Amino acid sequence: MPIDEDEWEEGRSAEAIEYKILDFLRKNKPKAYSFDELRGRFGKSKDLETVDREDFSQGLNQVMMDIADTIKINDALDQLIEEGKVERREIEQDIGTETYYRAK
Repeated sequence: MPIDEDEWEEGRSAEAIEYKILDFLRKNKPKAYSFDELRGRFGKSKDLETVDREDFSQGLNQVMMDIADTIKINDALDQLIEEGKVERREIEQDIGTETYYRAK
């Protein structure tokens, strides 16, 4: 589906996302953040609870945006880890294992 000029201008490159994540993690070092916390901060998708359930296409569009955000942020974190700028650690918690990220 084609996009208009406004959507084009709102687009973000992978490098921009990596920079924003790294900048945030560095400013908040030594704190570590879960993937969901980072996705909530840097993702563009809305809470699915706010989507009009009567509008199937709107709901489907939100799900697709959420998937795209997840992939972009995951790829950015993987790249930052590969570059040695961010570290990942799995932490056991009461609800199970959670993966956290922080700047090196």
